[in-house]
Amino acid sequence: MKRRLIFLILLLASLPAHARMYQWTDPETGTTQLSGKPPAWYRGPESGPRVIVFEKGRVIDDTSINISDSSREELRRQALAKAVEDKEKARQMALQAEQLKLKMGAQLQEEPLEPAAGDEKIAMPDNARPAPAPEQSDVPDYKELNEDNLRALISEWEQQKTQQSKEKIGVDASSQE
Repeated sequence: MKRRLIFLILLLASLPAHARMYQWTDPETGTTQLSGKPPAWYRGPESGPRVIVFEKGRVIDDTSINISDSSREELRRQALAKAVEDKEKARQMALQAEQLKLKMGAQLQEEPLEPAAGDEKIAMPDNARPAPAPEQSDVPDYKELNEDNLRALISEWEQQKTQQSKEKIGVDASSQE
């Protein structure tokens, strides 16, 4: 049973991707570009670098091959249809997100959040509040930070943390173990 499961997982992991990819060489930098969306000049009236289109691991279009105008238009329509669809979906999602933000903002302004029935209020202890920012005079100048100063700074920090931990668990801070 385990062997079958492992074999199935390995088989599924080794399947090639079925995405459509567009490849071209950027004329300015000379680097090869790969994208899931076609470049602006793909099968358009403007000329541009050669574009090779891959789908399911094989070449399905190459702009260096001459084709009829009707085929060119059909290929262009297919290639750009998904990009337009994705753009519309992204616009719809952004609009929904903005509406949700406005709705949540209005709810927060109308009434403060109250705990649900059965929830207990948790009080934050005073020592759990964020510490104030250190004063500028407490922060050493970076020019003064050499190895000895850094060791002293770390040692002081460790002592402070030990002190705080002892206070939290109720051990007398003045006693040494």
